[in-house]
Amino acid sequence: MWSRSNCLKLVSIYPESVKTYPDQAETTTVEKDDTLVAQRKESIAIIPSQAGPAGDPRSEDPLV
Repeated sequence: MWSRSNCLKLVSIYPESVKTYPDQAETTTVEKDDTLVAQRKESIAIIPSQAGPAGDPRSEDPLV
């Protein structure tokens, strides 16, 4: 059963130097050969909030 106490905290993979804005999700459902196939497509706009190298937040090297 869902409760606020057993929810996982969402952690961003993006550094604090960027802001993220999720777009409205797109959903599609089709039936093919007696099978229902559903797809959900989500997009996020990533906007820098300060100047500097973007880098990969998972990397030790900020210029990767």
